[in-house]
Amino acid sequence: DPMVMAMLVDKMQEACQHLDRLQVRISDTRSSVLVTGDLNAGKSTFVNAILNREVVPDDQQPCTALFCEVKSVDQNDGVEEVHAIRDPEAYRRDDPTTFERLSLAHLRTVVEDNEPGYEMLKIYCRDAHGKSDSLLHNGALDISLIDSPGLNIDSMKTMALFAQQEEIDVIVFVVNAENHFTLSGREFLRTAGKEKAYLFIVVNRFDQIRRKDRCKRDVLDQIRDISPRTYAEAEHLVHFVSARKTLLNGLARSPSPMARGAMLEPASEADLADFKHLERCLRQFILEKRARSKLAPAHVYLSHLLSDLRVLLAYNAQRSARALQRLDGQRSQNEARALQLAKLRETVLDRLDDTIADTAQRVADDAERHLNRFLDHLHHIPYDVTYHGMMYLWRYADDLYRAITMRMNGLAAHIQTEAIRLSSAASSVSTVVAPPSSVSSSATTLAHRDTLGAGNVPALPELLDRAALARMARGLLPGLGALAVGLVGYARSLVAPMGAGAAASHALVTAAKRPNPLARGAFGTLAFAGTLMLFYVVADFRRPLEQQLCRAVGTHLRRTGWVRRHADATGRRAARALRQGLWRFQSDFARIQAEEAVLATQWSRERDACQQRGQRITAMTTRVAEITEQLEAINLDT
Repeated sequence: DPMVMAMLVDKMQEACQHLDRLQVRISDTRSSVLVTGDLNAGKSTFVNAILNREVVPDDQQPCTALFCEVKSVDQNDGVEEVHAIRDPEAYRRDDPTTFERLSLAHLRTVVEDNEPGYEMLKIYCRDAHGKSDSLLHNGALDISLIDSPGLNIDSMKTMALFAQQEEIDVIVFVVNAENHFTLSGREFLRTAGKEKAYLFIVVNRFDQIRRKDRCKRDVLDQIRDISPRTYAEAEHLVHFVSARKTLLNGLARSPSPMARGAMLEPASEADLADFKHLERCLRQFILEKRARSKLAPAHVYLSHLLSDLRVLLAYNAQRSARALQRLDGQRSQNEARALQLAKLRETVLDRLDDTIADTAQRVADDAERHLNRFLDHLHHIPYDVTYHGMMYLWRYADDLYRAITMRMNGLAAHIQTEAIRLSSAASSVSTVVAPPSSVSSSATTLAHRDTLGAGNVPALPELLDRAALARMARGLLPGLGALAVGLVGYARSLVAPMGAGAAASHALVTAAKRPNPLARGAFGTLAFAGTLMLFYVVADFRRPLEQQLCRAVGTHLRRTGWVRRHADATGRRAARALRQGLWRFQSDFARIQAEEAVLATQWSRERDACQQRGQRITAMTTRVAEITEQLEAINLDT
């Protein structure tokens, strides 16, 4: 997801920047102590008590409204003064243009009113303690105390305080014993505890609490929930004191206005002892346990960062493993595909011409078989032609002629279908890697309506010439002969022959008067039989006409080589159609092979990149584990 990637990049950049800041803080001999807490918790009073002098203005009402950083006068060439800063990032101590000099006497007015709108005050002053007990400067380490506004005094200042705590070495959180931890205080401590395992907590105004045991128990229970490590070191990190009484006790001998008449009730020995214990623990926490105060934030941050890196690397390792598994699955598919293509090349492309020739020959043989079968059964094929009698014999012959040619034309569709089927079966091998190569029906059409029909059969008068008609008329001769003999014999049996002389005439008349019934009956029967034969032949004259016409058509087509010619033409057209389809498949096959080569190269690059990514993740995981082991081996308590 691009959004997640962008967010991770931003977080990585923030982590790198924070690590740079941690490195600067660790290498710096100075330490920053942030004194913070809720509004009117006594933060400024606590700072003055630590310094054992009045430096930061304090009051019963909220007084501090901007950050005041108290530093040793040794960091300012021994001059006590205040640097009022408008832009903290641009501040340079040796550049007077980045700040305004003020005296300590005007500090209260500036802090309470801040009319010029300063963002920060750097107060250079002397510690009232001796050098050996000084918290600001002990000859080996320079410490600055930062007095901050209350957490809930202003939302913008609170946000600025949250951001600044990352650059602080030690956080001293001042709590009002009467109010305990507020919601804003809890939120701040939880945020700071993500980096700083140990927090120094001061429960101020403890002298005003009557049931001190209950107050301690409640505060410690809250600390246990907020910062478990601080709770474990509560004896040294959690202190119940009265900063005001301690400060007034230290100033009792001075002529300051704050001391005069302000000590209504003197500090008890227990109060002073508690604050002395606080000072020793804070000095030990900052000076003697500098590893804890200076290195602990870096230690905690690195621990959290390494934990996040382990989670992120584990997630990426799983994704890389799944991607590698997916690519390995694709490899088996690619290998099967390559084997299939190689087999197809061997079985089809390398024998493409043989396949086309064999298929064309099968198409031609099949067409020849169909045409020969048609000719062999030409006179057995039923033709839908009506015979209207002898008077319409020629019309019947013409209708029969057209029916035969139409049947020949109809044979073209069947031959074409068979040719397309055989050609498509041959070209179907290409469907393994490409869409089916359709064999064009127009390329295999034999145009039978022009070449199988009337164009190859002579006209009807040529087929039924005189010789053909004479052969057909031979069937009438037996009937005509019988009819003629019968009629002549019958007539002669009725009329006597003419001769000379009276005897002859008398004998003829006498014979006529005595007729021969046997001869007359025989000739009559013969004439009747001849008549029946003629009627039968004439009534069935359509059969010899069909036989003669079909015989004439078949004889003509066989003599002219019609079957072989059109079978060869069908094979050639099928070969042309198949060649077009297979050549198209050949070009598609070459394109597919090129695409497969590109995919194989891309797959190889992706797998190499995935392997390298996995190796980098493994190396980073190992390195993170090594750093974690080294980090855990560091004991900040020794």
